[in-house]
Amino acid sequence: MLEVGTYNALLTASQYYDPAHNNFNDSHKSFKRMMPTFAWEVLEVYSGPPVVAFRWRHWGEMKNDYVGYNSSSEKVKVEAHGGPIDIEGVTVAKVNDKLQVQSLDIWYDPMAMFRQISKEDQISGESSSSGCPFGQG
Repeated sequence: MLEVGTYNALLTASQYYDPAHNNFNDSHKSFKRMMPTFAWEVLEVYSGPPVVAFRWRHWGEMKNDYVGYNSSSEKVKVEAHGGPIDIEGVTVAKVNDKLQVQSLDIWYDPMAMFRQISKEDQISGESSSSGCPFGQG
């Protein structure tokens, strides 16, 4: 995650975004610009160390337009709607005796955020070719 960035590590290729076409800095700018405040909270903890399982929520308001590059290398823009973006998931973190993370397994729907960003599929691109609308599992 430290090398590619959190967005690139957790998002899959789609008609809205592709980690292969967005570097660490560009991905951070795209999402931070769109949602200046994107809070993250732990909702429930299921088990303690050394295997910590928990449910989380990541949310914010879409204050500015989303701009990124999709799986067809097209620049994608979705106009800001000012509404909430709210996603949830589950993580299992394995930690050592110093509580340092050794591994992470994360389950969530990576397209949930994009369905909320483009509520009425109001996507615009710079070229006419279309990308694959299905995210990878």
